[in-house]
Amino acid sequence: MFIGIYSKTFNQKLRDNFNDAERADIEKAVNRVLVDPYLHDYKRPYLDHYRQEHPTNKQITIIFEIIDAQTVFFVWVNDESCLHTTRTPKEDPCIKEFNRLKDLKAHEVYNKKYHAGDFFVKPRVDFPVYMSFKKYDATLFSTVLNDGVTFYSMNINCREDDTEIFDHYSLYFKHIYKHFKAQKQNFEFRIPNCEIDLIQKINTAASSVEWQMLINSDLIIWKMI
Repeated sequence: MFIGIYSKTFNQKLRDNFNDAERADIEKAVNRVLVDPYLHDYKRPYLDHYRQEHPTNKQITIIFEIIDAQTVFFVWVNDESCLHTTRTPKEDPCIKEFNRLKDLKAHEVYNKKYHAGDFFVKPRVDFPVYMSFKKYDATLFSTVLNDGVTFYSMNINCREDDTEIFDHYSLYFKHIYKHFKAQKQNFEFRIPNCEIDLIQKINTAASSVEWQMLINSDLIIWKMI
């Protein structure tokens, strides 16, 4: 199965322009595409190398492109401002809007670091004191400590507003897990239990397959499994 990467515009529209049921339906269509994005049914001569699929609501059009043998980039999705119709492509408000964005070079062009995210540690991969994850225009970062046995952090910081955060936390946790596993090292998040907002974000983001949550009187701990 392919990996799906969303443009920032696609992610913003999903979050801001659709209700939960509509969002789930669009994500169902996305998963359908990821099974085999090469299907002829997705191809349209008027979209050049781009392809399209519809959720249950056929007035919504998901536009995507195949990046490589593993990656599909979901470039754009329309909304109520330009609903798809069965008229010719030149008259279809949805296709007209996408072509307008392309002509203005206002659509997003895939960039791996920007769209999939970039995980970074310093000064050394085997002994980090700082780590960060940047995707789109927002960065999560943490100070890394070591108690002689385990690397750990007591914070996750972000300078940007929450409106710039999408799946950043879940991807940050996946990269951290992968990094320390590759180094054959232990890592924990040790978060003071007064940090309610951060604890809720981590609880949503941390996979129970990769992380175990422990609770004591002062800290909530997520340790790698």
